[in-house]
Amino acid sequence: MNASDYGIDCKKAVLNEGNLHRIKRVMKQASRSEDVVIGFLGGSITQGCLSSTPETCYAYLVYKWWCEKFPNANIRYVNAGIGGTTSRFGVARVEDDLLAYDVDISFLETVYGTYDSQDDGGGICNDIDVNNVTSVSAMK
Repeated sequence: MNASDYGIDCKKAVLNEGNLHRIKRVMKQASRSEDVVIGFLGGSITQGCLSSTPETCYAYLVYKWWCEKFPNANIRYVNAGIGGTTSRFGVARVEDDLLAYDVDISFLETVYGTYDSQDDGGGICNDIDVNNVTSVSAMK
């Protein structure tokens, strides 16, 4: 089965691949066996609310991947997932909940429109969401 069998256009799944410079820099850092702090900011998915254990949430699995790929590096894990986090709430708490841990790389999960639409009176305001994400990435 392919995603197209379900009417999913994978080309539309990635809005922006972004600049890969940061992740390459952190991978080089880890390959030199240096300390690396990996942080996650998001809502219930990041928190792992439906995971059977904390070790099965996506954030922990990504952290585990880093530990397996770079076994000589000291990899630390920060999970700043709180259910119901909108992009605006994420921006409001990013400094205390994530950046205070001096993360080297962060992963951001938001479900655009689910809770964000409630913040702006029922209309989805994607431009504001994108600006909020940009604000987070510019903080470090």
